[in-house]
Amino acid sequence: MASGNNNEDDLRRREVELRQKEQEIRLRELELELNKTMEPPVSPTVKHVETKKKNWLSKIPKFAKFGAMVFGSFLVVVITWKIAALLVPMIIVGAIAFIGYKLYLEGDDA
Repeated sequence: MASGNNNEDDLRRREVELRQKEQEIRLRELELELNKTMEPPVSPTVKHVETKKKNWLSKIPKFAKFGAMVFGSFLVVVITWKIAALLVPMIIVGAIAFIGYKLYLEGDDA
């Protein structure tokens, strides 16, 4: 009987140890899962590659950049002036035609 009790006690002790190990493993898994959810997602970093346009623009001296801006502004002003020079006579002729219409053609109901 003593050997039977020893075997049963040994089996119970092993079962308890096995349960404890399973609980420890499950606890570690849960801790790892919690740590994973708590950490912010990390996105991969990529080194910034400068474009040729940016390299080319950085090599130009400041006075050349300023000159290009002045020249571009001058072109905008000249083009705007030419468009205005075309539109103003058309507006004047249109206004005169409208006034003539109102004075002579619209009032001839008699």
